[in-house]
Amino acid sequence: MIIGEAENIWQKVLQDAEKGKLKKYYYGSPAKLGRLPKARFDLFHPAYVIGSIQTTRGCPFNCDFCTVTPFNGSQYRMRPVEEVLDEIESLPQDKFYIIDDNLIGYSKQSVEHAKAIFRGMIERKINKKWWSQSSMNFADDEEVVRLAAESGCQIIFLGIESEQAEGLESTNKKLNARMGIDKYPEVFQRIHKAGISIIGSFIFGLDSDTEEDLRARKDYILNNDIDSYQTSILTPLPGSKTYKIFESEGRLTRTNYPYDWQYYNMQDVVIKPKKMKTETLEKVMNENFKELFSKKTMLCKFMKSLRLTRNAESAAWALSTNISYRNLTGAKLFDKQYFSVEDLIGKQS
Repeated sequence: MIIGEAENIWQKVLQDAEKGKLKKYYYGSPAKLGRLPKARFDLFHPAYVIGSIQTTRGCPFNCDFCTVTPFNGSQYRMRPVEEVLDEIESLPQDKFYIIDDNLIGYSKQSVEHAKAIFRGMIERKINKKWWSQSSMNFADDEEVVRLAAESGCQIIFLGIESEQAEGLESTNKKLNARMGIDKYPEVFQRIHKAGISIIGSFIFGLDSDTEEDLRARKDYILNNDIDSYQTSILTPLPGSKTYKIFESEGRLTRTNYPYDWQYYNMQDVVIKPKKMKTETLEKVMNENFKELFSKKTMLCKFMKSLRLTRNAESAAWALSTNISYRNLTGAKLFDKQYFSVEDLIGKQS
């Protein structure tokens, strides 16, 4: 098993394998991102319709629930722009996902790095559609949003997590707390103005949450300009601060490893919440999931996305994302476990 990034340790693994002396564990260090080997896209199954690429690694914020900093380190590392553009051009698909945990980073240098990639895609006439992840600072620089849209961005994933200051504090979500919850609508408006849809990430079951807070967060999603939504139950992932806290406090309910790892999927409850019973968290979240991913809610969100973005393709990406989250999040709660666009709007549409 290789723990951490593989690039700096992989040659040693191969050498040990050739000698028949493989070790049980290897520990990789953060790699320099220049001259990374390109992915072997020819090895992928041809049925994959979405490509993927990485332009940066690392995050300095170290939010309690997140595994990015423990795995990739706190230093924000950037791949050379031309190498990124060359790899995007080599993708066999016309749609792709930039898998970075934060596409534009947190500094002037990282913002300029993202802009250079967007400009390069425009200048090279790379006619591909894409999406990625970012923090709430994505819309701080209007040129970032404009260039992202012009280069093919259809939807952006934002780590919102909570609409309450107490919730942000309980997860060490410093950037959002500094920005201020009252600034969220302005961020949404700037992104929509560019024709880009929004995926909002929300966490339920925070230590600050009461039963009423769970329902209020659901209502916030329904009533605000969020096109699609990832709704996760707080899950202490291995390596995160949250895992260490819950383990030390004896608040993990699934500890028969490795069997119980299957429940650490962010949809099953594996914790003892601070301000409610485990059964209450599970019951209220099942109710929330049913409402958030009902046909009526998803169709209303789609129509609103059309109005806000004036971009039918972007709105369709948001609808497709919600359907995917329904199939992932709430499949067991609905009569029809696999749901498609045709189920929502009809085959004739």
